[in-house]
Amino acid sequence: MKKCLPATDHLVKYLLEEIKTIKINMKNSEENNKIVKMKNESEIKILNENNLKYQNEILYLKEENKKLWEEINQIKKITKSPKKLNNLNLDSKILDSINSIDFIINYIRQNDKSFNFNEIKLLYRGSRDGDRTKICHELCDNKQNVLIIMQSDTGYIFGGYSKIGFKINNNLDYKIDNNCFLFSLFLKKIYPVINDKKVICHIRENKGLCFYNSLCFNDNFMNYQNSEIYSNIKSMFNGIVDNYEMNGGNNEFRCKELEVFKLC
Repeated sequence: MKKCLPATDHLVKYLLEEIKTIKINMKNSEENNKIVKMKNESEIKILNENNLKYQNEILYLKEENKKLWEEINQIKKITKSPKKLNNLNLDSKILDSINSIDFIINYIRQNDKSFNFNEIKLLYRGSRDGDRTKICHELCDNKQNVLIIMQSDTGYIFGGYSKIGFKINNNLDYKIDNNCFLFSLFLKKIYPVINDKKVICHIRENKGLCFYNSLCFNDNFMNYQNSEIYSNIKSMFNGIVDNYEMNGGNNEFRCKELEVFKLC
């Protein structure tokens, strides 16, 4: 015959089972809380990382927007109607009108007041006469007051001016021309030569009309990326902030078009 437990023993046993169940549930709850906490911390970390990423992207976009507005303002300055040069005409495929280079013409007139000119004569055009430097020399050598305008394959327009001019010399010779300068149409800047620097090249026929250690173009210049702005241009010309700023930061380029004019 089965012995019956007192009522108090049943109650104690029941309470012990309940306590055991509660402990197991508490343990499970703590484990779940840990998992949830770790998950939340991981999600918060990801959110913080994404937030930092988005903040950096916003800063980058702000900088790009600033650069874009600076470029737009520069373009506005270039395209703004300048003082008319009614007495001059410009036969150019690169430029729309003589007013595109009014700052260059005015600089030459102010810098060399003894030189009076009323014509800008086209001597050479790459797309018309061919991109061989020998032909360029044949048409442009031994002439004074020479203006060179280059358009690179990236769309920048720049060039230089020499009062004494260029010629072929197989022995290589470099001449002083204190009236010469380089220029950037995009920045609308003149870069005057540093006095008494020998920058005008009398050079071999496989080289174009070059400013020594500053700006040069080679044979077949419209077909190959073989024209160059040199890194020591700062030691030759004043006003250079960045060595390659005339061509938007690129030292090598292919001439999309090149024109040479004589002021007379």
